[in-house]
Amino acid sequence: MWKFVDDVSSSENLTSNSFSVTQSTLDSIDSWATYNCMKLNAKKCKELRVSFLKETPQLPSLTIVRHVVETVQSHKVLGLIIQNNLKWDEQIRSIITKASKRLYGLRVLCRGGVPPADLTNIYFALIRSILEYCCEVWNYAIPRYLSDELERVQKRAMRIIFPCHSYDEALQLANCTRLSDKRNETCINTSQKIAKR
Repeated sequence: MWKFVDDVSSSENLTSNSFSVTQSTLDSIDSWATYNCMKLNAKKCKELRVSFLKETPQLPSLTIVRHVVETVQSHKVLGLIIQNNLKWDEQIRSIITKASKRLYGLRVLCRGGVPPADLTNIYFALIRSILEYCCEVWNYAIPRYLSDELERVQKRAMRIIFPCHSYDEALQLANCTRLSDKRNETCINTSQKIAKR
């Protein structure tokens, strides 16, 4: 009988003249998994290297169960796309794509005569929640143009729900704030909760 583990992440911080111990960490994880009747799927394992040195150090390839671990430029971890340059372009584009697809459903419901109050609730539950997911992690790291692209998705939603009103009027009718304001508020609240601990 084999059991399967969902996800495990490991990280290592190397200075310019140090040696990597990641391979021995992977070997330990593999030994532990084997001892506990679990099997690692090497094909699903990825290596993401982050380096800001002028010359990226040449490190040996990592292996799990004699399979070379693929080195990637970006990888999704807990719903967040982490890039090797520590930028958030791919994450924000992914959010925008996913939220934009749901605008179609909002449009269909609007054409079907669903009242604006209900459409607003649907927007908050199915679309805005996507636009704000894990914003505490990326909010202060994204450039203005990405913030504006996120805001455009909300503008489109407000235009669907309140077609005869300006964006600011629609926000008031929906009892809603601009996304950037809400993200900043969420980040401040999270920081305060952490500081209280």
